[in-house]
Amino acid sequence: MKDRLHLLLASSLAVFVVGIAIAMAMYPGGTWNDPMHQGHDFLQNFFCDLTHDVALNGGGNRWGSRIATVAMVALVPGMVAFWLLTARLLPRGFGQTMVRVSGIFSAVGVAVVAVLPSNHLGPLHGFAVIMGTVPGLFASLTATAGLLRAGHKAAAALGGLTLLTSAIDAALYVQHISAHANSTHPLLAPVQKVAAGFLVAWMASVALAASKPKKATATKLPPPSPAEEDPSAV
Repeated sequence: MKDRLHLLLASSLAVFVVGIAIAMAMYPGGTWNDPMHQGHDFLQNFFCDLTHDVALNGGGNRWGSRIATVAMVALVPGMVAFWLLTARLLPRGFGQTMVRVSGIFSAVGVAVVAVLPSNHLGPLHGFAVIMGTVPGLFASLTATAGLLRAGHKAAAALGGLTLLTSAIDAALYVQHISAHANSTHPLLAPVQKVAAGFLVAWMASVALAASKPKKATATKLPPPSPAEEDPSAV
């Protein structure tokens, strides 16, 4: 079962990274702050921009949007595998069920966001983003604390960085949709990329930690009696 989860996680990440890279290369251009920008702007375009069939500069993006949507949906099974593997690394009874349930809800939220493009279904898109982010933050907080307690320091550190940047990104996004502004905060898209990078690194570190065999716990024997140490003493 564990091997299948590792394979699912690895293949899902590969499809996502390759698919998003292709969609970025195909994107005609335009950002929320600069609609006439030519080509994809890594620091100012959102992942969701890639799913628009018409780019923000008005250019056609039919095939690029489909590739981006497939890439984002393909990430979902990998995220499910990630949360299941993460829960296994936590100390027994340390929020394992919460991590599984909240994590899976956040993964489903990614799929919903991908199929509800913001250019056609703006309010629903925003609602889906929030509904996917909140359980993801809860799962990340519990998982990070549990990983630290279990001694998985590298995974816990990456989990903490993912949690921090995702929380900042969520706060900026809520501010954006509350203001009903056509432009976005200049840090919103860059922080999204940083959070995504930490998430991918966290997923890889959890997969690595889960692949290591558990250390066998040696049974501590009582010290030998004087008679056992020196048979002549009997």
